[in-house]
Amino acid sequence: MSSETILQATNLGRRFRVGQETIDVLAGLELSVARCERVAIMGASGCGKTTLLHLAAGMDTPSNGSVSLLGTDLAQLAEPALTRLRARRIGLIFQDFNLIDSLTALENIRLPLWLNRQPEAPDRLSALVETLGISALLDRMPAALSGGEKQRVAIARALIHQPDLILADEPTGSLDETTADRVLALFDQVIGSSQSALLMVTHNREAARLCERQLILRNGALQPAA
Repeated sequence: MSSETILQATNLGRRFRVGQETIDVLAGLELSVARCERVAIMGASGCGKTTLLHLAAGMDTPSNGSVSLLGTDLAQLAEPALTRLRARRIGLIFQDFNLIDSLTALENIRLPLWLNRQPEAPDRLSALVETLGISALLDRMPAALSGGEKQRVAIARALIHQPDLILADEPTGSLDETTADRVLALFDQVIGSSQSALLMVTHNREAARLCERQLILRNGALQPAA
C-alpha cells in the first residue's frame, strides 16, 4: 500500500443550528486515508456519515478543523478552484444518485470526462458498462431508470475519470446481492489499476468487511469497529 495521504481530516467539527439549539454532528474527528486504501464508515442513521462525506468532497465547510485532499486544504480554495479539484480528483457516489435529468445515462457517465477535458476513454467506458450491466440503459433518460439502474449509472460516472478518491454513500443500497458483489469487486479493480482510495459509508457489514479498515462514527468521532 502506498503511504501517500489522499485525504486528511484534522480536529474536524461540524455543528448545525436547529431552532435555538446547536448540535455538534462531528467533533474533533480525525481521519487519514492513504492511496490504495479502502475505508468503511458505519454508524447509526443521523450520526453524521453523509456530513463527513460532504466535508471530504468540499461540498460543506467545517465549523472547525480542516480537510485536506492531496495536501490541499479545501477550505482555502475559492469556489472555481475547488470545483475543478473536486471534478478531477474525486469520484462521488451519492445516496440519491444526483443524475442530471436532461442528460441520457451515457451522457451522465461521460460528464466527468467532459468537465475535465479528458479523452473519451472508450475501453474504460465499455468495461464499466459491461461490469455494471447497463449497456441497454445508455440511451435512456434518468426518469426512465429504476433506483438500482440509476445507482449503477452513478457508479460508472464516479469511476470513469479514474479519480484519486472515491467517496461512496451507501453504494450498494439499491442493488441486489449479485450486483452489489460485482460493484465491490469493481472498486477493487479500479483501486488496483488507478491507485485510488475509497471512503465508503455503508450499513452493509459484508461490504464493510471488504475494506482494510472499518470505523464506527459515534458521538461525532471515529473509532475502530468491534
